[in-house]
Amino acid sequence: MARLACFCFLLVTAVSGAASAQGLYLPNQTSGIGVAAAVDYNEDAFGVGVGGGYSWRAFIDGGAFVHRYGFSTTDVSVSAIGVQPYVNVHLLRQTDRIPVSVAANGNFQYLFYNTDSDTRDISGYSFLLGGSAYRRFVASATTAISPEVSLGYEFHHTKGAVGLFKLSKDDGGFLIRLATAFAFQGAEGGPIWGLNPFMTIDTNYVTFGLTFGATFAMGHK
Repeated sequence: MARLACFCFLLVTAVSGAASAQGLYLPNQTSGIGVAAAVDYNEDAFGVGVGGGYSWRAFIDGGAFVHRYGFSTTDVSVSAIGVQPYVNVHLLRQTDRIPVSVAANGNFQYLFYNTDSDTRDISGYSFLLGGSAYRRFVASATTAISPEVSLGYEFHHTKGAVGLFKLSKDDGGFLIRLATAFAFQGAEGGPIWGLNPFMTIDTNYVTFGLTFGATFAMGHK
């Protein structure tokens, strides 16, 4: 039962991989829109998500994702739908003089739960505040690779689940996320295709995930 209280730590990892897609892939001072899908899992839970957003001059990203989460044990089966707006601010962008890019990350998620245990009305919310650093390496005329490391604090509040699959209504903790973004764009231009495997480590779990999406540059503004 104690591990069930840690369900919340999966709930932010999918979007932490997908939400930064626009600014992560776009050239400096370039606006664009992006769409992405994500999947992640650990030994006790899984999540999938889809969404999209807009980046203004590769400086501020904003958008929203919808997630579906599942968590099963021998005691109770739990699922949840999460609606999650997010914002990223790319405070520093890599240049000839600046070796890495640095971004501040934040998101809020409202969760609608479903369980086969009883008929209680269960809901909740979570938020994540953190930062990330990444560096872009050009592998060829059409391919780039961007290793990324993120640190954050996640908080989760759940109403109506204490004694069922939560030990307390509030949970929180720090996490670290390691990722590598692979960007592909045709020689004639077009969408930037992104593939981003990642690993998130918190006090209870190691979670693995993958995001895939496309970013459409709108030119220098």
